[in-house]
Amino acid sequence: NLALDSLWNIQQLESGLFYDILRKGDGQSIAWGDRLRMHYEGKFLDNTTFDSSYKRENPLEFYVGNVIDGWNEGLELINVGGKVRLLVPSHLGYGEKGLIIAGRDTLVPPNEVLIFTIEVLDKLRK
Repeated sequence: NLALDSLWNIQQLESGLFYDILRKGDGQSIAWGDRLRMHYEGKFLDNTTFDSSYKRENPLEFYVGNVIDGWNEGLELINVGGKVRLLVPSHLGYGEKGLIIAGRDTLVPPNEVLIFTIEVLDKLRK
């Protein structure tokens, strides 16, 4: 059982997003529109990893606001240098469509609840 194995200190936002702040971070705060560089790992509820920037050894760069709602909301809970684990219900993730890559391969099936561990490395210039 993933929740028991890791002893989550889980909290929930009104949107339905569950989160566990693993490390608040002592850097700048994070807000909508910030460009971040971060590492992340995405898992299904059975603990199977479906995506990981750690495995690729290539951090992701993106703008807060241009990713799934669960990330947009969850990232504002920590600062640069922080690490958060998010339990993302389908409506805050990839929803009824899921995530299809390269036009045909399904990375995330429809209506999937996902677990992301996200570590914010830097805030970049906007």
